[in-house]
Amino acid sequence: MTDTQPEPTDPTAAPVTTPERRRGRRVAMVAAVAVVVAGAATAVVLTTSDGGSDPVQAVQDYDAVFKQKDCDGFNDLTTRSFRTELGLTSCAKFDVNAKDASIASFRLTVRSSDVRDDTASVRTEETFSSEAGKQTVKLVYALVKDDGVWLVDGITADKGV
Repeated sequence: MTDTQPEPTDPTAAPVTTPERRRGRRVAMVAAVAVVVAGAATAVVLTTSDGGSDPVQAVQDYDAVFKQKDCDGFNDLTTRSFRTELGLTSCAKFDVNAKDASIASFRLTVRSSDVRDDTASVRTEETFSSEAGKQTVKLVYALVKDDGVWLVDGITADKGV
């Protein structure tokens, strides 16, 4: 009877993969690609959407990021002076404010917009439901164009027509 010793293995050799391990790697790879594609799509939308060149889109984006509690989006769509006026100078303060503004449903209707050089106003009617019930408010968004991007610089109650 001969004594057989296991053959030495090459420590630099790739590990043997089983079909299960390959399938797991494929799933992980597909998931990673999906995350990268989704991130790239979001970046493309944010950098090429009308949000940068259209005041109406900027207002719609502003309301969307506030509802989604997206602090970075909020900062990207508003001026520093507006954030200071609201007291939302940090994401921690924004998160508390956005959390307190829990809205069950929301509808934004743009009534009109007016663009003059690097300033714009957008009149909206916004209907939302919360714990207090259904409410409708008419607002005027003041926007300024900064480096080609429209930013919300103020919001007031619409006392006009």
